Amino acid sequence: MHVCLAHNLQIEERTIDVHRLKTREAIRKAEIAIRDALAAGDTRLRVICGSGNHSLGKIPSLKLALVAAMEQHRIETEVDPYNPGVLNIKLPIS
Repeated sequence: MHVCLAHNLQIEERTIDVHRLKTREAIRKAEIAIRDALAAGDTRLRVICGSGNHSLGKIPSLKLALVAAMEQHRIETEVDPYNPGVLNIKLPIS
């Protein structure tokens, strides 16, 4: 019984959705969420930013802007391997 419970436990990651926001709003919301996640002791943050399907030329401009903003803060990001419309942000451990 304990094996089944332990196997099915999943840690819920903090997630925000910014894919319908303007770029500046999305970056600001992500920065606030990062601050809150760090204060809570989280190590990861998932940011739903979309994959560019509704952007001009299908270019994921919001995702690119978020990655650039995180690079300026020296925060590591990666595109979720299962969902290209999600960025996984690895929060620095202090």
